[in-house]
Amino acid sequence: YAIGGRLVGTEVCIRGRAEHAARLQARDRGVFGLGGGSGGDNRIVTTPDPLVSLKRELTRLDDSVVLTYRTDDAEGPDYLRLYALDRFDGDRWTYSPLKSSAKDRVVYGQTLPPPPGLSIGRVHKVTTRVHVRSEVRNMTFLPVPYAPTSVSIRGDWRVHPSSLMLYSLRDSAGGRSYTVESVRADPTAAQLAAAGGYPADIVAHYTAVPKNVPQQVRRLAEQVTAGSATALTQAVRLQRWFTVTGGFSYDLSAPAPQKGSDLVDFLLHSKRGYCEQYAASMALMARILGIPSRVAMGYTPGSEVRPGEWVVRSRDAHAWPELYFQGTGWVRFEPTPSGAAGQGTAVTPTYSRPAVSTGGGSDSGSAQAPDSSAAGDAATASPTTGARHRDDQAPGSTTSAQEAEDDGFTATPWLAGALLTLLLMGVPMALRSFTRRRRWAALTPSTALSSDILSRARANGSPDPAPDGGPLPGVRPLPGPEFPPGPRRAARPDPARVAHAAWQEMRADALDHGLEWRASDSPRATARRLGELLDLDGTSTQAITRIARAEELARYSQSRSAEPAERLRADVRTVREAFAASVGRRTRWRARLLPPSTMSQTRAALRAATDRALDVTARLNDLPTRLRRR
Repeated sequence: YAIGGRLVGTEVCIRGRAEHAARLQARDRGVFGLGGGSGGDNRIVTTPDPLVSLKRELTRLDDSVVLTYRTDDAEGPDYLRLYALDRFDGDRWTYSPLKSSAKDRVVYGQTLPPPPGLSIGRVHKVTTRVHVRSEVRNMTFLPVPYAPTSVSIRGDWRVHPSSLMLYSLRDSAGGRSYTVESVRADPTAAQLAAAGGYPADIVAHYTAVPKNVPQQVRRLAEQVTAGSATALTQAVRLQRWFTVTGGFSYDLSAPAPQKGSDLVDFLLHSKRGYCEQYAASMALMARILGIPSRVAMGYTPGSEVRPGEWVVRSRDAHAWPELYFQGTGWVRFEPTPSGAAGQGTAVTPTYSRPAVSTGGGSDSGSAQAPDSSAAGDAATASPTTGARHRDDQAPGSTTSAQEAEDDGFTATPWLAGALLTLLLMGVPMALRSFTRRRRWAALTPSTALSSDILSRARANGSPDPAPDGGPLPGVRPLPGPEFPPGPRRAARPDPARVAHAAWQEMRADALDHGLEWRASDSPRATARRLGELLDLDGTSTQAITRIARAEELARYSQSRSAEPAERLRADVRTVREAFAASVGRRTRWRARLLPPSTMSQTRAALRAATDRALDVTARLNDLPTRLRRR
């Protein structure tokens, strides 16, 4: 089977000649190959097969930039969705014909239809400002985070009410900038596990499975999820089977299944493919189990180049399944395997990682996942300080505080404010230094007894061990072989943790020096690209290669790097110096004083500290008045 799609103008379905035109337009270089055209008075718009376009985007040699965006999503941006494919005919996933009318037009400032099924649980609002590169052609669907609530964009754009896809009958997104307001659901695994039954219209449309689906696939879906008590547990076991336990691997060279026997071969034998096969297979198996599902296509979040600013490239194109849970609506899952050749910017949602058994047997159905508070809580709070209310007096009026200027009190708040400002300016630099030290200090092994064991021993009246590690005072050692005295050998840090620490440090240093960091690149590709970009010397090239090799082994191999922690730490310093030598003086000072890698962490702290400073200043300004009254 494959993934395909079609868009229809006002009350007109694409047939015959239009579908042939869609196949011809699939050869175009446009992003996701979307071709728009006017079919006379019928205003027919055709779209090529999204599968062809997806494969083309993932295999493009230039890996060109598609769009950039800024977001205020404190939890990190979500995927940018283009399509929601809701129909499966046994061979292909497509989306239902879109019958567009004037009532579907996107109006500036007007709220879009509500997200289907979203009625309970936590959500937070997100603002995303997108700019699509002018080189992008024929993009007639807008990439937006789900679920959009309003869009500000020029041109004639429409919304599909049930899927919230945004498209145009005549315009292209290339060269345009637009702002998307969206709501992002933050369900916990417990909420999804407790979701109730599905509405009848959702069941009828999104659980349909053609009769020609092979019985092997049906039995396989039931075997993988045997013993599951909830739909969430079934979904998690499917996802984990594709990514961990099923033996699947990411391979862009694998052909897409075209018929039922190809699907069976993919699931049971070859087990090689890319995101399209995994998304389509999980969505189909979910339907077999009675879970409403569809296939989404678009882009992963891309790579963060500066705090809050992201770049999406053609190889960030992606497909993923969306499953429906009553009360939350459509939620994303991630069955595509990771690996050295995998989709590096794909992210597994927290709610899909509960502690459930992957084998048979019963489960409690009470999936547990880390719970996080809604990011919107901080955004909705608007603290009011006394300093912000001190401008309510009539012009020319005189207060006791103003009369106290001659007493020398007013200098105090300004000096305090200046001192606080200087302290705050040092926060990013101090935080970066602290993060670096803590990252390496966490790898230092300890040969001493842990503090909790010592405290329990002391509580029982046992003496402390001798400082040199010898026998306890007053305790006669048991007879045994004697060894020559000498220092005990400390345990070696975990090589995987050392590799990850070095890799994270190098990433932070790259961001601090304004260098683009592509999360979609493998460690080896990152090392090669940075080496070519900066024209590194032999020593720096060897250092960055060792760091990348260690990270690659830690991620994808059972073996571990033999590089000691001291060597990798020295390599990180070498690479940092190479980064600094490749940029200008201004960028170097910014990397030291205002390192971008820590700025996103300190923004919230700075806002809170500023509010507290305003409160302190207001109280100090009121101090003369209070003293005079006494």
